[in-house]
Amino acid sequence: MGVEGLTYAGCQGLKIIHPDGQRYIHHVEQEYKDRLQKLEEDLKSTVERNGAWVEPKDLLVRSFNKFVNGSGAIDKKVLNQLSACLGSLGYI
Repeated sequence: MGVEGLTYAGCQGLKIIHPDGQRYIHHVEQEYKDRLQKLEEDLKSTVERNGAWVEPKDLLVRSFNKFVNGSGAIDKKVLNQLSACLGSLGYI
């Protein structure tokens, strides 16, 4: 961005670059990365259809589904599937 003196933060604040060039990257355990990969796979196989999609985002996974039923409202079936995936892996 080229703004002098600006601290950049990305990946939900887990990666930071300070104005002096110093970098901070939050350490994430391999176990978390493995669970995240499993979550991504589970979500893709259960909710990624009819307009819903899953997007890996480094240290998190985003699921887009609000347009699935065409009204802009969240489809209850997709929401239940999301909850089941998250619950099976201990996220909720």
